[in-house]
Amino acid sequence: MLRLFMIMLLTTVTALGGEIIKIDNLVFEEVPIKREFTGYKIGRVLDGDKRYIGLYGIIDKDNKLVTKPNNMLVSIQKDYVYLVDIGYKEGILSKDGKWIGKMGEFKYKNKESQMYTELGDKKSDKYLIIYKVENRKYKYGYLNFDGEVQVPMIYDDVRDFSEGFALVRKGNRWGYINEEGKPITEFKFLDGKPFKNGEAYVRENSSRYYIDTNGEKKVFKSFCSNIKNIVVDFLYDTRRKVGSIWNSNIKEKKSIDL
Repeated sequence: MLRLFMIMLLTTVTALGGEIIKIDNLVFEEVPIKREFTGYKIGRVLDGDKRYIGLYGIIDKDNKLVTKPNNMLVSIQKDYVYLVDIGYKEGILSKDGKWIGKMGEFKYKNKESQMYTELGDKKSDKYLIIYKVENRKYKYGYLNFDGEVQVPMIYDDVRDFSEGFALVRKGNRWGYINEEGKPITEFKFLDGKPFKNGEAYVRENSSRYYIDTNGEKKVFKSFCSNIKNIVVDFLYDTRRKVGSIWNSNIKEKKSIDL
């Protein structure tokens, strides 16, 4: 009787929020998510198997479970759904309910822990960054949205693709690869920027310059950029020195006045 009362109470409380759904021996409350996931619901287990109470599952339009009801997190992103289950296994589901990476198959670098906030403006990623741990070291690669490893997990760090190229690190140096995983530069940079309009800004030891999509240095653009940096640095140093002299004069005048 008490159990029935609790279910009725939960039904009343959640009527203003989400639907109550019964699947087999589990009772779910639909979670009011502010992110678009057409044709699917996120349900939180209210009653039934004690292992699942308070955890989440994804339910389709026919009120059938798409995932196990054992997830601590279900985060809807622009192009996919990120899940973490009670065993800390991660999974990626497409927005049409198909598995890109089954639970526990991969680990993902870019994690999203928000469930209830609205999804802000976010660019679409063509690939997901995945990683594994080897001898206590992280090795990174890329997964495409067909669930295939696009670039093997062989790099010490990686960044998102931009214009078909990504900055990846081997040891202490960075280089660029294309979408097939082939390097277009040597691994010689201390740092670099994403490609934009067919060029990327890089730092090699004390040198800074632009490269094109073939990995070649853009001589004229780099020369102009260096001249600009020299002028900016000169103006900054001049301003700092003038400010230092001014402050010294003020301190000297105050000491004389005293």
